[in-house]
Amino acid sequence: MSISLSFTFDNIDPDLNQRNKLLVYEHKGGTEIWNEELLLKENFINGSPNLCQNGRHQSPINIMTKNLVYDHSLSAMEIEGLEKQLELIVENCGYDIRISLTNEFVQLNGGPSSYAYRISFMQIKFGSASTQGSEHTIDGKAFPGEIYSFNNELYNNLSEAFYRPNGILAISVFFKIGNATNKDLLGVVAAAEQTIFKGETFQLKGLELRSLLTSTHEFMTYEGSLPFPPCHETVTWIILNHPIMITETEVSLRKKS
Repeated sequence: MSISLSFTFDNIDPDLNQRNKLLVYEHKGGTEIWNEELLLKENFINGSPNLCQNGRHQSPINIMTKNLVYDHSLSAMEIEGLEKQLELIVENCGYDIRISLTNEFVQLNGGPSSYAYRISFMQIKFGSASTQGSEHTIDGKAFPGEIYSFNNELYNNLSEAFYRPNGILAISVFFKIGNATNKDLLGVVAAAEQTIFKGETFQLKGLELRSLLTSTHEFMTYEGSLPFPPCHETVTWIILNHPIMITETEVSLRKKS
């Protein structure tokens, strides 16, 4: 199974390390920096033109720190339910790991959006090396991996939200190599190791999102798209400044999966 990971913004200029950043969206994104294996799986390399290849606001993107602009109008994010002991379904999707909440309610307010959003599912991207894996990059540099949280509340279901205005709020957290793996991330990785083949699932209990979402007071944001087909440009992205720690050993185990 192909896997992916990502670092944080430790190398951002200290003057930019303030709360609530707004990213000016004017850089290459989408399939131009997609993993080649994913492109092949989705038949996009030699396929007919579509939104994923020709859209104007495609994700993921390369974040150029020199173009970050501090936005005083943004409020801090508030997340209800971070302390809950969640029950999750961890699924091997072939080229990433998908995590679904069974019946818990976790809601996000504030930040770049005036709407409230509810977490629908999460995806974890691991890479082939400790310096590769993240789909978003910073100044052209990829990192060990990242975790996405996709949120929806405005529409009847997730499928409708995918193509409707303000349909999805996505939170991205990067991974960073450290001496110890975040305890809840360790639980997810252990569960993922039980799903060897595509389509296999494993139930995980007792996870707290509080440790996975790290600090929500410092972030960057931009308007983009779903990072997978059908690539609808209906996503507000929030990229947290603080990473989740993972050991080199855990990354190596995922590379062998």
